[in-house]
Amino acid sequence: MNIPNISKIIRSEFPKIEANTTVSEIISIFLDGFESVPVFDNEKFHGIVSINDLIIKDYDAKAKVGNIARKNIPKCKEDINFIEAAKLFLNNDIKAVPIFSGENLTGLLLEKDLIRNSKLILSEVNKTTKDVANMPDIISINDTIGKARKLIRDNKISRIPVIDENRKLVGIVDSTDFLKTINPKNTDKETIMGDAMPEHKLSITTIMDKIPLTVENHIPLKDAVELMEKHNKSYVLITSENEPIGIVTPKDILEVIASMEEKKGVYVQIAGLDNIENSFDKEKISKMIEDSIQKIGKMFDNLEYMFVHIKSQKNEGGDRLYSTRARISTPLGLFVSKASNWNPVGAINETLDKLERQIIEEREKRVTVEKPRNP
Repeated sequence: MNIPNISKIIRSEFPKIEANTTVSEIISIFLDGFESVPVFDNEKFHGIVSINDLIIKDYDAKAKVGNIARKNIPKCKEDINFIEAAKLFLNNDIKAVPIFSGENLTGLLLEKDLIRNSKLILSEVNKTTKDVANMPDIISINDTIGKARKLIRDNKISRIPVIDENRKLVGIVDSTDFLKTINPKNTDKETIMGDAMPEHKLSITTIMDKIPLTVENHIPLKDAVELMEKHNKSYVLITSENEPIGIVTPKDILEVIASMEEKKGVYVQIAGLDNIENSFDKEKISKMIEDSIQKIGKMFDNLEYMFVHIKSQKNEGGDRLYSTRARISTPLGLFVSKASNWNPVGAINETLDKLERQIIEEREKRVTVEKPRNP
């Protein structure tokens, strides 16, 4: 398989902001389509700040981006290929990778650019949206912006479909939409009232996109990427009779690309393991995942890939809450589970237990359906 490198899709022109810039001053950059931008301190690369950094932690509009920017960003050269780039995005949970020549920042690789240029490589795999789509978290048209933000923060997601009382799709709210509440002067105050009413009271309808990108039933994954590019979206919603039944996001596509690496057996990637400081916990988690794959592997002739994502966030008391998510591709389809726990081992244990139970239940259901009836 010929895997192209990323050199042709690296952006040589991109915004550069200083560390003392405020959140309110960079909103327009994000609204122009840059989900992440590099931050400099006295012309020296300082880190990357993204939309989700602002949304998840709900920073004040006057906060300095230098205090928000992520500094543990990998520095890359332009000779890496698509698979290596996909793994970088997944492992580091970032939307942009800085490209360096020596000590100088020379370019920026955006996640959305990698996705939109992956059509050729995806044409080599027989995948449809059904193979990778998740059932999305949803929110009611009667809910507020505050509730939507909490759902995004708690579930570590970037977008939420909005449904009416009959579960029919009426819109979608994306991370970018929340920027309207940070910088109300750029919105229609009669509609949003960003500076007159707190967001926990504002209807989600005031910021949602009322024309989400949808397809009825499943389509080839390559076609889904083409639709994202054509409509300038970072997702595709799958609907059935206008009810949301699945969503394909950049992370889903990155996982497929990363799993195309030549390998023997199941492709396994654990993203965020470095967030765990205790080396004993790291080893135990790795062993638990290995044991789980072996257990699931005994049920099937072949498994394609398994991805485990580990995220942590400190509360005001300094304790860390670990959020874990596992996805595995099996002959029965894609299975997803997640859990949260103050102990990383406990979170992984619950996640893997849920995953295994889902697979066993689905396998037993299929066996029951296919079992021939007695004459």
